[in-house]
Amino acid sequence: MIVKKLLLCLLFCVPPVLVTAQEIPPTPFERSKDYQLPSATQVAQYLKQLANSSPKASLKQLGISAGNRPIYALLVSDNPAFLNNGDGKAEKPTVMLVGSQHGNEPSGAEGLQILAKELIAGNHPSLLKQLNLVIVALANPDGRDLKSRYNAAKTNPNVDYIAASADETRMYIDALNQYQPHVVYDVHESGVFKRILTKQQGYMTDVQAQFEVGNNPNIYQPLRQYAEQTFLPQLISQVNQAGLAAARYRGEITRLQQSVARGGIGISNFRNYAAMRGALSVLVENRLDSKQGQYSTPRNIKQRVEKQHLSTLQFLKLVAKDKAQILQLTEQARRLHQKPDYTVPKVYLDIAFTNNPERKLIKVPLTEVQTGKQVFKTFKNTDTISAQRPIKPPKAYVVVNETQTVAELLRAHHIHYQMIDKPTTVRVDRWRIRSVSIDEIHKPGIRDWLDVKLDQHATNLRLQKGNLIIPTNQLMGRFVTLLFDPRSSTSIYQEPQYRGLLIKFPYLFIAPTKAQQIAIAQNK
Repeated sequence: MIVKKLLLCLLFCVPPVLVTAQEIPPTPFERSKDYQLPSATQVAQYLKQLANSSPKASLKQLGISAGNRPIYALLVSDNPAFLNNGDGKAEKPTVMLVGSQHGNEPSGAEGLQILAKELIAGNHPSLLKQLNLVIVALANPDGRDLKSRYNAAKTNPNVDYIAASADETRMYIDALNQYQPHVVYDVHESGVFKRILTKQQGYMTDVQAQFEVGNNPNIYQPLRQYAEQTFLPQLISQVNQAGLAAARYRGEITRLQQSVARGGIGISNFRNYAAMRGALSVLVENRLDSKQGQYSTPRNIKQRVEKQHLSTLQFLKLVAKDKAQILQLTEQARRLHQKPDYTVPKVYLDIAFTNNPERKLIKVPLTEVQTGKQVFKTFKNTDTISAQRPIKPPKAYVVVNETQTVAELLRAHHIHYQMIDKPTTVRVDRWRIRSVSIDEIHKPGIRDWLDVKLDQHATNLRLQKGNLIIPTNQLMGRFVTLLFDPRSSTSIYQEPQYRGLLIKFPYLFIAPTKAQQIAIAQNK
């Protein structure tokens, strides 16, 4: 009888968390004896294995890369409805984690796989009680296999969020639209070796973990202020306390004679684009060690992955802690336009970094290549964000030419537009391009190249069937103005494939209008 009771105890008294943990296999990277990076195919197979190993995970294919490789999102949650179709609960933020948009920055993808494994195994139970996760562990499988920053079409998806020309970029936009994440975490690495700074001037950058948030002045102001003034300082402090030296992101230093700013402020990058859609958006740049160093693993990859894992885990803990405020602010940002009395606030067309009047110079730690010692060098400090040329957006924009091109772009961004049903006359401000020139000085922080001067005059315009109207009273209404106003430093005309539209017609193909009611056929 005693033996029988003992056997029953052994069979039924084993803690279920331990059993689950034993069933979750290590990642391909963890299984590698010499810490070689797994291929994109191996990563995809492992994600499928994770999804099949637990009722807390499901795998969704976002699409196919330019190099014909699948890109997956692993959904991790204790909510079956979220795992099935992305439907979350009101009290649980959805967090999207995106790793290795640059294929030659691989540690993020490995850190996210390890974290996904741990969550499924039950290692961080409090996080799954409070968060729904969308984990895009390997966002650029082409880059992984090609050891490149770019995809197979030689496009950098991370800065393609205006033109949305890359297959990968459109997948990520679709994912933002489908899962409506309250929080986005973009995982990168920052190389310490720079061509001029290191080879010619003898210094390497000295960073461990750097963080930046959505910082474009056109982001919903309460959300941007919370991100910059509350969440970011807390995150940096928390990562420091966990044992990893963390700081606010400092713009890339490539030579001693330059000025120093912050992370880019243009909406072409993923961080600011996601924030424009109403998400708390955070960038991490962890240290990418030099190829010339001596490490216990290839290019210190084991330690780099551990740092990414630590950074991400601390980030998720802070999101869980501050979830009530995050939910409130992000829901306000994405629902504000639905109020009957809502009017689109002013939009700043011209943005750039400028001199910091309170702290004109800044000392930055660098590593001396010959000695390996940390030294401090002084740089001009241009981390103040200048927001100029504010305008009141129109009620809508009408499109009278290039309607197919514009409609395709709008669909890529999930921007609502309408099609004119029958000829009608509307009052507009017509734009005529006076001059287009290449900027002599590139504005720091954004990817603008053209300086556009225009004339405009109010007139009645006869719209034809098939013309388009784009209302600005929608989630991406401010983005619409930044996209199509030729005076915007982040407009579509800054992109090479759209520059010709500036001079193709006597008047620009698009015009702002104050009209609220125009004959339409259907919403798109």
